[in-house]
Amino acid sequence: MEGLYRALMTHRVHQDRLMWSRVQTLSALQVAAFASSWAIRDANWFAGALMIIAFVLTWVVYGLLWKDRHDSQVNQSLMDVIAQQLVSASGVQLPPNVNTNLPVRFTSDKRIPILKSGTRTMFFVFCIFWILNLTMFVIYAFLPGWLPEKCA
Repeated sequence: MEGLYRALMTHRVHQDRLMWSRVQTLSALQVAAFASSWAIRDANWFAGALMIIAFVLTWVVYGLLWKDRHDSQVNQSLMDVIAQQLVSASGVQLPPNVNTNLPVRFTSDKRIPILKSGTRTMFFVFCIFWILNLTMFVIYAFLPGWLPEKCA
């Protein structure tokens, strides 16, 4: 039973790491897209197309990230049952004054509401990237006069 729990926990940690590596990939993709589109801003439609490509790739990475998050939590109910059995089989007795119905917490709830969970934070960051990609596309494609001239 302990081996199964360890395997499930290893799978969850692997999926979580994979999810966060996708966040890093997205950050690198966005930095590269913004820098390269700024460097070629004189070619308005090409720079705009680059922003659309970044927008689409951001959607793809977000879809993979969402799948990783779901995959990491797919066995949560089974893990809870196994953990309960392992604790009861170990014979560990909690003191009578300890309330066993209290949830385990690793952070306080005193946070900004939009940043209350990692999932909300990631969605917020993705939305900012999508909005920036579309805004830069509109500026490059339709309002090139707003852009400063390149220095010689």
